Amino acid sequence: MHRTITVAAAKRIVFISLFAVSINNTAISSEYVIESSIFSQAKYNDNIALTDGPHESVSAIIITPQIRGIIRDKNWSTSIDARLKTNTYTDHDLDSTDKLLNLAGDYRQERNIYAVTGGYSIYSNFNSDSADFGITSSRSDRKTLSFAPSYTRLLNEALSFRVSYSFIDVEYIGSGFTGFIPYNLDTVSGVLIYSLSEIDQLSFTLQASDYESKDASIEYQLYVVRLGLEHQFSETLSGSFQLGSSRRNTTNLNTTRFDFFGTEISIDQEIDFSNNGTVINMGLTSTLEKGSITVNLGRDDVVDSTGGLSVIDSLSLRLQEKLTELWSYSVGIRYDDYSAVSSNTRTSDRELLNFGLGVYYSFARNWRASASYGYNARKNKSDLSDTSSPHSNAVAVGLTYNFPALSTF
Repeated sequence: MHRTITVAAAKRIVFISLFAVSINNTAISSEYVIESSIFSQAKYNDNIALTDGPHESVSAIIITPQIRGIIRDKNWSTSIDARLKTNTYTDHDLDSTDKLLNLAGDYRQERNIYAVTGGYSIYSNFNSDSADFGITSSRSDRKTLSFAPSYTRLLNEALSFRVSYSFIDVEYIGSGFTGFIPYNLDTVSGVLIYSLSEIDQLSFTLQASDYESKDASIEYQLYVVRLGLEHQFSETLSGSFQLGSSRRNTTNLNTTRFDFFGTEISIDQEIDFSNNGTVINMGLTSTLEKGSITVNLGRDDVVDSTGGLSVIDSLSLRLQEKLTELWSYSVGIRYDDYSAVSSNTRTSDRELLNFGLGVYYSFARNWRASASYGYNARKNKSDLSDTSSPHSNAVAVGLTYNFPALSTF
């Protein structure tokens, strides 16, 4: 059943904003820090749409101002993170403005923690960090509103319990030729955490999600149970392991139309589909003398941009290290495999490979220069041709200025 709740979502975000403002009004005697920066970048990409059809390379100038702030007192804190990213391309049809606003607040008592977060964002699907990247060569912007309150109870020194709710409203701007489907997602979860020792922690999670596409073509309910363990192997090596099971109940709406003596007749048919899955998340982090290495392996159920539910198998590695007081670098590689698990969805089963390399030089107080290279490749599973595996190369140079922070910490 389709729901129209965009106004309700906006009201929730307004509530969070008012919450943050009200706290700010009492912050005269509180601690605070405000940080701001501006990042400028020149970028070249030889296949920004990641298409195997005819395409041209493009260049872009990217400007990203950002502001972050935290206000805290003895029992509460609130924070804001806002940024605006303008992308101006040589092909002005690709011009876009990415926006992000995150608000958070919490109130703490001796054994109780009340928290709430809210967010608003707009991202182009040509952004390689977007969940919609690599699906279509047509341009679209994803607009997301989110709201998530939570409550944590510290039962004793070793045992705690957290319950949370999250609401996500997704719209697509300019999605006529992309196949993207707007949707609403509600999720309720409960987590029980028990500290076995200083180096071991167990967790047990129950989660239930309800998804509805705004065109009423598909809905699903997802139920997940997870058991997790976090272990500190040594002072420099830690790991986290989660294993669980999921149950997916999907309903698709098929509409059949035919002509009956000059009159169009429509027949709606609901098709129910259920199956089970496995969820896995394993990660290792090794702390270096001046950096870290992180490896993650996972399988999870995720919302598919073209409607319904997909399973994503992922493997990633990230290395970041500070070479000297002035020089640092980062290397990352990630592989994702998407497979549809909802019946009759219009998803594109695909594999994505991403590699990134960045070098950074802090040449003066508050100033940092950067150079980066990125490689992306996609393979649609429906295409058996070895020649149809589009890829892109992107190189960029950038400059960041961090304004002096305002702080009482």
